[in-house]
Amino acid sequence: MVIQLTDQEAEICELLDQVAKNYEAKEGKKVELRIAGGWVRDKLLGLSCHDLDVGLDTMMGYEFAVLVNEYMESLGKKKRTIAKIATNPEKSKHLETATMMVLGMSLDFVNLRSEVYDDSSRIPSEIMFGTPKEDAERRDITINALFYNIHTHKVEDYTGMGLKDLQDGIIRTPLEAYETFWQDPLRVLRCIRFASRFQFTIAEDAKKAILDSRIKEVLKTKISKERIGSELDKMIDDGAGRSTAIRLLQELGLYDVVFAPPEVNTPERDVGQESLLRQTQGTSMTSHLYPIVTSEPLPGIPHIAPMEEPFPERLAKRAIILSSMLYPYREMTAIVNKKIVPAGSWILRYGLKGRNVEIDIVTKVMESIKAVQETVASISLDIPEDQELLRKERAEMGMLIRDIGFITVIGKKWKCALLIGLGVELIEKFNLLKQGIIDDETKVKISKYNAFLSKAEAYRIDHCFSWKYIVDGKEVTQLLKVKPGPKVTEYLQKIMQWQLQHPHSSKEECQEWIREHPEQFK
Repeated sequence: MVIQLTDQEAEICELLDQVAKNYEAKEGKKVELRIAGGWVRDKLLGLSCHDLDVGLDTMMGYEFAVLVNEYMESLGKKKRTIAKIATNPEKSKHLETATMMVLGMSLDFVNLRSEVYDDSSRIPSEIMFGTPKEDAERRDITINALFYNIHTHKVEDYTGMGLKDLQDGIIRTPLEAYETFWQDPLRVLRCIRFASRFQFTIAEDAKKAILDSRIKEVLKTKISKERIGSELDKMIDDGAGRSTAIRLLQELGLYDVVFAPPEVNTPERDVGQESLLRQTQGTSMTSHLYPIVTSEPLPGIPHIAPMEEPFPERLAKRAIILSSMLYPYREMTAIVNKKIVPAGSWILRYGLKGRNVEIDIVTKVMESIKAVQETVASISLDIPEDQELLRKERAEMGMLIRDIGFITVIGKKWKCALLIGLGVELIEKFNLLKQGIIDDETKVKISKYNAFLSKAEAYRIDHCFSWKYIVDGKEVTQLLKVKPGPKVTEYLQKIMQWQLQHPHSSKEECQEWIREHPEQFK
């Protein structure tokens, strides 16, 4: 397996080699440089990679970065800024890293290391300069432990397994799997992420260690929510491997670790303001929605909304995926500051430290599943000829769209709820669908959802979530001769239904309708 350097990479390697030679000639000390980790793996797989991690055997990264800057200046090139990233053991950042741009590419310089752990902590009790073999053995998996020697231009496999595992498609730890995961439990999720990304098989000893309850416990208690959320984000953003990642999380018993649900509150365990209540009645923890999160449609299965890619925005895609992942917790709630919140929202906010915008969208999508299914089931496949039925259908569809997308941040992403609603209905058909078999019942369901999307455009209500009331709250109270109060919200809903039923009518006509039908507002 040979690495083919681009012209840019070859120029960078030649420059770094010359800096090392100049240092040896001037100081009488030798420093050997190796590109480590993901760049080597991806290059051997024929993939592009634009971040180079350069390991040094006898020098700190920042010290060598200064030498690179001095050499660049001697060639008449502009001096570059060096960013020093300090150690942060709590986030598994055990050595400082120097980062700088060299010939248009970002380079990280860090010294090779060895680590000593004790049983009480995942944080190394001792960190030292290490040999390439020691550095390779402390890495997460063998295919990430390969080096490219800048001076010899050869790939080095100090674990003795990395190249073969890359050829055979195996995810394996350099050292004994249980020890590797115990030292840093986040490596469990990295194994799953890389197995999913490359469609590799996780080695049996690694699977056995992951299934060990002790490893699950340290992953749950010793790794920050932010770090777990970061790994999950990378799985979600990997279109090709995302459904595999979700399947592996389930098969390896990690679903309730990654998506840790609220815990039962007891008198002995007072959690203060965040009082939690786990309600599991009616919950099916096996009804995972991962089948619908495939990145490409299976052969023979038509697109919903075939006219275009329905959800091109990254935020919308993430909302669909997160909603699917959190579907098993649909019957659970948590009490936070005396308010009941859906468990999925709690998991996103407190368990994964998600962004507010995603929490809002996912919460609404999940809340809307039943309403979506009922509304879609009620509409006809064709546009009704009877005008009364058409107006009723238009209003029913429009009010659903508004309910989902009325919050500004959700807006046109209301279609996410439609796709999740369909996905839930098709779970029972998954075994047939993955074989490319679409029975009559499935065809009818898909047709219904496509009809909703098509009609929303035909009725020109696909953006009704942003419509303003033709008669506002103040005006309606004056027309009805009532005092302002909570009931105004209900009045406005009635007005919006009228607007949806009478798309070409004027404000004056709406005002007249209000005056003539006060019984509608009781």
